[in-house]
Order: sequence, then structure tokens, then C-alpha cells
Amino acid sequence: MRTKSSGAKVLKKATRPSQEALTRAVKEKALSLGAHLVGVAPVERMESAPPELHPRRLLPEARSLISMAYRINRGIQQLHLRGPSPMPFSRFAGLEPKIRLDDMALDLANFLEDMDYISLPIPANQYYYQEKGVGEISHRHVAMAAGIGRLGRGGFLVTPQYGGAVQLISVLTTASLLADPILKEDPCQGCPQPCVSICPVQALRRDRDRVIVMDGKEYRYGWLSYLRCQWGCGGMVMGDRFYALSDLPMPSLEEEDDSEQVRVEFLLAGEKRFPWDRANRAAFQYNACSKCYVVCHPERLKKGEQQDR
Repeated sequence: MRTKSSGAKVLKKATRPSQEALTRAVKEKALSLGAHLVGVAPVERMESAPPELHPRRLLPEARSLISMAYRINRGIQQLHLRGPSPMPFSRFAGLEPKIRLDDMALDLANFLEDMDYISLPIPANQYYYQEKGVGEISHRHVAMAAGIGRLGRGGFLVTPQYGGAVQLISVLTTASLLADPILKEDPCQGCPQPCVSICPVQALRRDRDRVIVMDGKEYRYGWLSYLRCQWGCGGMVMGDRFYALSDLPMPSLEEEDDSEQVRVEFLLAGEKRFPWDRANRAAFQYNACSKCYVVCHPERLKKGEQQDR
């Protein structure tokens, strides 16, 4: 019996595309699947990644990285910033885009495998190392390597088209694809940095940076207090800009970016949550904050600049 995959296999060996044609086909496929942005990077751009986040830990033969971004709806952004309800943002900016991105990545990987290129989709925003709170790979670093955007003051990816309001996913492949250039412009340059001012727990700072090396060049982006962000986005702080059920004081830690210690403190604090919170937290999840990257949008910042003038 003849199947789709066997038919594609016969075709691909007879008409193997050029590198340029293959790259174009991959990008067209990604966009047709629903991605709003797509970029390609050689795996070498991730050479400075720590071993536990290096793409070749997952696919040793990987030659190219494909990054896809899905934008967050503007109406949902505006509602989330006003604060009347957390549910549309939780569903349509958190859960649904990740489900769609997972489907896109699997379909794109299968598209490449039909042409004999082993390809591995990496789930969107899933923990691999629970103690450290990190995933299988850093999708934001892959997206920067692929030219989709740059890491900004908030530590998240900032794109010229949608600001920080995107969800990301990556596909590793043995295919040799044409790389996109790393974005030269710094989208945070000259920005009033509303991501810093909107954070109620002061997880972001204007005077502290992280530095990464990519393609032999140093890039700076904002330092994030893992402790404060975990406490705020984890639903431990109540207030005008949070959707939390419990209000618990943050522990005092010398190193606020010691992720393992922060996770321990967060789990211990879970026993002190309000009864309703403890009873229901496992039954449903929602994004408690995330306003730093939602407030980061080119149109919003442009209007702010015009008002300042």
C-alpha cells in the first residue's frame, strides 16, 4: 500500500531542493501553518549556551535552528493591562498559542523529515529541569539567533513587529538552511522602558545587565530577579495589577537569581497559601502577571513618544 510519506520519499530523492529553495519552502510552510514570524539560525550561534540548554544535547546532528513566533492579540493585551479579568489572557495569550505552536512545530518537523532531514520540535514553554525552572532549550535565545528579535530590558524577546507580546517555539533540524542575520537594532534603545515601571515587585532594573556572546559579538540585555518574578507571576502577591489568591511576603535571599533556592522557597510558601488557593491551584492555572512583555508594544510606545513631544 502506498502512503503519503512513501510518496514524498520517492519525490524528494528525485528532486532534492537547493539550500535557498529549501529555506524558502520551510519559511513558507511555517507561515502557512500559522506562524506570524519565522527565522533561521545555524546551530553554531548557540555555542556559548550552557550544556543543559545547548541544542546539540537534544539533536547532536543538528545543523540549523528554526524559530517561530505567534503574536498575542491586541485586544487581549489591552484587557490584561486594564485588569478586569485574567481569563482571556490566560487562555488566548498563554495556553492557546502554546498549543498552536506545538502543532506548528510538529508539522514543520514532519515536513522536513518527508525530505529526509531529521528534525526535532521542542515544546513551547515546558520545564525540563524543574528545580531550576528552565526548559529543554531557551526559545528566546534561539529566536534572537534566528533574527526574529533581540533580548531586551525585560529579559524577554522584543520583536520590531509585535514588541514583547509573542510566544515562541523552536525546531532543530539536520537540514542546512540559509541563516537570517541577527537583528542589528536594539529595540530598547530610546525606549521609556514601561516593562520596568509596570512591575509591582520591581523584578526588573535599569542599571543591571546580562551579557551573552553570539557569533563572536557581545549583546547586553536586562537582568531579571528570578525571586521577584517567581513570586509575582506565581500568584503570591495581591494588588491592583495581580491576579493572585494569596498574599505572602518574599523571603530575603542574598542572590535573587539563585533559581534553585527560589524554587525551594516558593514550594515551601505554597503551604501558607489561603485555603481557597490551596484547594484550587491544582485544578486550574492562570498567568498571574506577565504585564512586562504585554506593555512592550511598538504602537503603544510610539503613541507614548508622540505624547511626550
